Amino acid sequence: MRSEDKYFASSEGSSIQQLILQIYGNLDASAVDRQAGISRTRSYVPTQASAGWEYVPEMNLEENAQRIREEVVEHLSAPAVTPGKKDLILMPNHLMLTIHESVAHPTELDRALGYEANYAGTSYITPATIGKRIASDHVTIIGDRTSPRALGTVGYDDEGVKSSEFTIIDKGIFRNFQTTREQAHLVGDKESHGCSQADSWATVPFQRMPNVWLKPGAPDVSLESLIAGIDGILIDGRGSYSIDQQRYNFQFGGDAFWEIKGGKKGKMISRVAYQARTPDFWQACDGTAGPAYWRQYGTTGDAKGEPTQINSISHGCSPTRFRQINVLVTD
Repeated sequence: MRSEDKYFASSEGSSIQQLILQIYGNLDASAVDRQAGISRTRSYVPTQASAGWEYVPEMNLEENAQRIREEVVEHLSAPAVTPGKKDLILMPNHLMLTIHESVAHPTELDRALGYEANYAGTSYITPATIGKRIASDHVTIIGDRTSPRALGTVGYDDEGVKSSEFTIIDKGIFRNFQTTREQAHLVGDKESHGCSQADSWATVPFQRMPNVWLKPGAPDVSLESLIAGIDGILIDGRGSYSIDQQRYNFQFGGDAFWEIKGGKKGKMISRVAYQARTPDFWQACDGTAGPAYWRQYGTTGDAKGEPTQINSISHGCSPTRFRQINVLVTD
């Protein structure tokens, strides 16, 4: 549970007070095969929310404890993946981290302009990329500080700009960076997208990530229809990851993996990671499930700046399909 009571006043006449509550929790299960000398883990991480204690019953912790217990035992004996090019179905609690690292970070304007190069790197996206294709037609990405219960949702940012929603990628075309008032004119914008934040009264507000989410597909697109007709892997939950300083080359693992054979979800497999270049990966997206499947998941420790400041944000999406992505066997 986190509580922040924030007051903002400016010489332009703003007088704004905001009370922000955030709550999150998770379950973890471990299984050990002492004879084989291996162990596996499985987690249940409910949607982190801007809410109070009333949200705890909605987390369904007790109901999911038995499920992850059974899955971690199955994971312990699951065979390793066969490496190669495979179609992937990425669930929202997994894809949220890929969105965070490969879309949200490289579309921060200060990073793109080199202001973060000493600590967090730069970006393969630059102001010259505006108006150019960096993803498939199925990819529309939104920056948003208004989504109900999302961790990055506020009424106003820390420059007194009213929160809003804006398009970052429109059907594969890069449109907008995340900006603050002092940055907006650098890319020809007349107003800020409201992305200024400080993590306390004692720190300097600067450009921080809003909630960033992938727009869902048509209402008639289901998870089952994405799985149908493919041989590949369904990936659920967060795992280890690695991404370069320009956010251009990456590798992601996950928490649990199921083989898809003949368009049907099969048994669990293990030791899965996938690797791609960011624009190639998002160009390979050929479908995302409809609004009924859309979920948002958060991260509460996004670090940026020197001295380092911490930010909490959410990333939303529906289950999404990517074609012929390079899959590796991990240790």
